[in-house]
Amino acid sequence: MRKRTTVRLLLVGMVISMFLLAPFTGATAAAFTDIDNHWAKQDINDLVNEGYIKGYPDNTFRPDRTISRAEFLTIIMNIKGLNASSSGTDSFSDIRNHWARGLINRAVSEGIVVTSEYSGTFKPDQALKRSEAAAMMVRALGQPPSSSATTFADKSDVDRSIYRGYIVSAYNLGLIAGYNDGTFRPSTPVTRAQSCAMLKKLSQKITSPSLGSGILNRIVVGGRTYDFLTTPVYLKIGFNEVRINTLRYSGNSLFVNNAYLYSLNAGTGYPDLIVNNNRYVVRSLSVSGSSLFVVPESMRLNRLALGNLRYDPEYVRLYIGRVYGDYYLYDMEIIDRYTVRVDGKQIDLRDRSVTIAPGNQFYIVERVILTADDTALELTETDPVIYNRLTLSDIADIYVGNSRLNMSRISRIDFVINNTRYYLNEVTIDASGNFSVDNKTYEPDDVTMIIDGEYYTIEGIRVYDRQFTFYCELADFDKVRINNEYYDVDEVQIIRDGTPYDLDSVLVVSRNVMRIGGRQYNLDASFKCRFNGRIHDIDEIDYDTTLNMVVIRASESSTSSGQPTNYLFYSKGLLLQASITNPVYIYTGGNWRDFDDVIILDPTRYSYKGTNYNLIGARIRIAGVEYKVLDTNWQGSTGKFLIHLEED
Repeated sequence: MRKRTTVRLLLVGMVISMFLLAPFTGATAAAFTDIDNHWAKQDINDLVNEGYIKGYPDNTFRPDRTISRAEFLTIIMNIKGLNASSSGTDSFSDIRNHWARGLINRAVSEGIVVTSEYSGTFKPDQALKRSEAAAMMVRALGQPPSSSATTFADKSDVDRSIYRGYIVSAYNLGLIAGYNDGTFRPSTPVTRAQSCAMLKKLSQKITSPSLGSGILNRIVVGGRTYDFLTTPVYLKIGFNEVRINTLRYSGNSLFVNNAYLYSLNAGTGYPDLIVNNNRYVVRSLSVSGSSLFVVPESMRLNRLALGNLRYDPEYVRLYIGRVYGDYYLYDMEIIDRYTVRVDGKQIDLRDRSVTIAPGNQFYIVERVILTADDTALELTETDPVIYNRLTLSDIADIYVGNSRLNMSRISRIDFVINNTRYYLNEVTIDASGNFSVDNKTYEPDDVTMIIDGEYYTIEGIRVYDRQFTFYCELADFDKVRINNEYYDVDEVQIIRDGTPYDLDSVLVVSRNVMRIGGRQYNLDASFKCRFNGRIHDIDEIDYDTTLNMVVIRASESSTSSGQPTNYLFYSKGLLLQASITNPVYIYTGGNWRDFDDVIILDPTRYSYKGTNYNLIGARIRIAGVEYKVLDTNWQGSTGKFLIHLEED
């Protein structure tokens, strides 16, 4: 029985590998039904047509499935033209009956796979990690690992990888790129589509003939040919524009001004190219005859000219429609005279406005003027899209219901946005009435307006002739301010000697003086407050008559500071209740107590009125049913506290 199972698994493995790895025969690559709109379609088709990969019998390729170590390694061996080893000695203990056994052994002998990195077993059918792919490809090229610094956003993850140097080399060789957010993600599995993109680049490097060497005197970009000795062509290197004076190549290396070196097959890492007022983001470089061919990823404006002034598009704000956005003119890719692309979205300038703000002026982009020698923008001056550094003089009227406030009597206006208070001159308001702070946008009904200590909800905002009119209603602003942020009163508790009290049951008589249950107390170390699921020391507490609210200055307590932010009660593996917003009681000190009145000390203990109790074995009542606590699990990283119960 065991033998049959082994044979069947082996055959399944062979069939799966044939789907991906057998030389291509039969239907053309275009027959795949699931790659038409896939980003890797061309790479997939190229590798299929070169005979390195194959799809599945149902005419699918399944590009987003992961690729195994054995599958990826086998394609590398095929690209290099290396046959399977016939050696009877296996490099790993778990490949004896694997379909790729001979190729894995050959890869080890070629130095593409290093046995010491796998602790005796190769696990050939395990999904390949990006870090492993980098190492295999770099070794296949006979290149060493790099010792240069990593620049990925997840540098710490890359540096911890045993393949760190190979990741850097693979990136520098243009074999593998990072993600759009700047990360590399060394432990992320490689998909079949991603493997095609990587292996296509590897194939080009292994099979490309030597380019020889020579001098170049022309640059071809965007379908136009330029003699860079008569037409200035620049590279954007850092903050500088470096004019190209000489170009020469040797093999796959391109030398600019005998000072800058680029790989003709890198596919990444090129500086932008500037011709006239066009700035090209470079996708690839190649040589033909005495010309350097540049394939641009996109074209942008290099300089914005307004009268005698020149602006760098990297510092000119750009807005889509009449709302705030974190874009700059450099982010605008030029497609044609009426079509641009910003953040991957194509915009017809005749249908949707794009506004730029050089200096303190705002202009609508009507169209792009494209000529053989220059690129410019046709602009029309317009009202501002955003307004900042506002003063009271920028506000024409404020209506509360049907009543108009007397603006001459208003001395101060503030706003509460995302629990933080901002002065009038600290907020930005766009032409559609949205607020922006810290690069985040909020609609008017998410903002509370404070006018001389009174709180209002904002129903609407109108902008006319650069003046604002606010339409408001009185707000029920039941908040407390803690460390300059605002919290709902019912989210905050005052704790004295381990006993919690809802804030609305505590009367703040004066600074650092409180009345609780008919008794008056001065603030001391026995007082703490709980908010955001944590316990804090109270440094100062007062009632601000200007704000009409309690104001607390607090610091995180060194004892019992961490409290769960979410409670999950389970019975027999099923979730009974999430959180304690619905009544949950715990039997403590001879009576049933609100669970919200206890303090969790650790996963097995809690405190009530200064006395500690065991949580394991405690009695809990939920919806009239009594339970006993069997076990708990405090997930500190998420703040969740899991309590496992059985009926008592």
